[in-house]
Amino acid sequence: MDTPVELIVTQGCSLCGPAAAVVEKVCAEMAVAWRVIDIAFGRAVTHGDDGEHSQWLAEGELHELRQRWAHSVPVVIVDGAVQGIFTIDVDRLRAALGGGGRRLRA
Repeated sequence: MDTPVELIVTQGCSLCGPAAAVVEKVCAEMAVAWRVIDIAFGRAVTHGDDGEHSQWLAEGELHELRQRWAHSVPVVIVDGAVQGIFTIDVDRLRAALGGGGRRLRA
């Protein structure tokens, strides 16, 4: 499953809700699949053409994400490149997605 946009969040994060709203809006406008990863619970929810799909992360992946991002959420990653930490800029996210959008299934 290839999801170009990942948003890493955690519980109790006051910036995570607004960041998720930005990512959801831009990805919906551009018809791009995205995944939100909650590192507190180890759960990922993918949003794509065929709805939402939830999965638990493997212990190794969860450990790595917690080690790297526990104190820097929210983080938005597009095609493996970090595009925002703490605040998500709408224009930067659109530019990272190629401006014109693309249709991807998750």
